[in-house]
Amino acid sequence: MTSIRSVATVLGAAVLTTLVATTVFWPKATLADGDDTSEEVTLDGTKVSRVVVTAELVRDSKAKSGWVIEVEAENRGTEADTADLEMDVTRTVSNPMSRASGTPTAVFKKKESMTVAAGEKVKRRYDVPANVAAQLTANANAEAAREKAANAGKTVAMPRSVAYFGVALKGQWTDDPIPSPNRRLAAGPPSRNRRLAATF
Repeated sequence: MTSIRSVATVLGAAVLTTLVATTVFWPKATLADGDDTSEEVTLDGTKVSRVVVTAELVRDSKAKSGWVIEVEAENRGTEADTADLEMDVTRTVSNPMSRASGTPTAVFKKKESMTVAAGEKVKRRYDVPANVAAQLTANANAEAAREKAANAGKTVAMPRSVAYFGVALKGQWTDDPIPSPNRRLAAGPPSRNRRLAATF
């Protein structure tokens, strides 16, 4: 009886120690500069000046090349502001078996100045050059073919490399807080930055 009680005590202490260690060392979001949560932690896009901007690559049959960069800029401030943007269409090639992702390379750059009135939202579309659009189309078609084969129950070979395309936004940031209706913590790129992938 004593030995069972001793074993139970040891196991109970081990479980309690494990729970405490897991709670203390579990990964969690942290804030810089004194953990001041009065300012926005993450916005639903990229803050350029006082304008929040999102961008994604969209297939568009009406566009000359068949692809556009669709940009949305929202001014959540109380006065008009201008966002001087550089939009980079990036291409990243990665090995699916590798833990590390590849380095993004800009395959197309476009600079644009967008003035947005207070409280307004502006949408613009910019044509992607034909040479870049051809890569996007080939990649999208290859990915669709892989998905179709997988859905049909066919064996799909592991690709040697995968290419991802996305839109990176650059511009002059401001440290002023901007109200955000969807306040949240994020650990990666904006969710609306859709990445188009295909295999080689």
